Amino acid sequence: MTSDVQDVAPTTISGAGEEVYQPAPEIVENSNIMRYARSKGFSSWDELYKWSVENPLEFWSDMAKRLEWYEPWERVLDDSNKPFYKWFVGGKFNIVHNAIDRHLKTWRRNKQALIWEGESGEVRTFSYLAVNREVRPMNDIDIYGKEEHWAYPVSGVGDCEDYVLEKRRRLHALGIPLSNLLITVVRKPDGEGHAVLTVRTTEGDLILDNLSDEVKLWSWTSYEFLKRQAATHTGRWVSLQDANNLLVGAVRN
Repeated sequence: MTSDVQDVAPTTISGAGEEVYQPAPEIVENSNIMRYARSKGFSSWDELYKWSVENPLEFWSDMAKRLEWYEPWERVLDDSNKPFYKWFVGGKFNIVHNAIDRHLKTWRRNKQALIWEGESGEVRTFSYLAVNREVRPMNDIDIYGKEEHWAYPVSGVGDCEDYVLEKRRRLHALGIPLSNLLITVVRKPDGEGHAVLTVRTTEGDLILDNLSDEVKLWSWTSYEFLKRQAATHTGRWVSLQDANNLLVGAVRN
C-alpha cells in the first residue's frame, strides 16, 4: 500500500534556489492540457509547447474558444502598430460572466465556488448558484418600516441598494479598488428609481444588477443613468443628470 501511494504521489525537486513541482502521472494524464494535447495529435506536453510557440495564433484561438463570447472576434492578433498589440479584435467578452454566470445553467451551479474564512475561524462556502442567490429580495418598508434605508443585508434580505453594498464589499475584499466600484442610481423604463453597481474596467463600465443574473456593459442596459459615486472621492456623488430625488428600491419579483 505504501509503495502504491509513493508511485502516484507528487514530488518537489529543489535546487539552485528554486522548487519544481512534479504532479503524479495520473494527474498529468487526466489534466485539461493533456486532453487538449491529444486532440491536436501530441503525446506529451513538450510536443504541445513546441507547436504552440510555432503556431501562437491557432493556440490562443483554441484557448479563447473555451470561453463564452458575446460577439466573436474578427482577428486573433492585430500587430500592425507594434509594440501596441491588439488581441481578439472585434470580440466582446465579460470575465464575470465566464467566471460565475455561465455556470449557473450547468451542473456546476452547485459546485463550490468560494471559500470564506473569518478572523474568528468561521468558514463559509458558496456554490456558484448560492453566490448569485444569497440575498433574498425584500423592500425597505418590509424590512425596516421605512421607504429608504441603506444597509448591508446581514439578515439575508435586502433591496437593490443593499445588494449593491454587499457586492461592493466583497469585490473590494478581493482587491478591486473602491474607485472602480461605484454605486450608481438609475431610472428604470417604468420610471422607478433603482441602484446598481458600476464596475470600471479597461473594457468599459460593467453593471451588476440584482434584477438580472447577467453582467452587462452600461450601454447594453435599458436604464437612464442619473448619478453615481465620484471615482476620486467615493463619499461624493457625481450627477449624470437631475435625479429628482428618486427613491431606489427595486427588487426582483
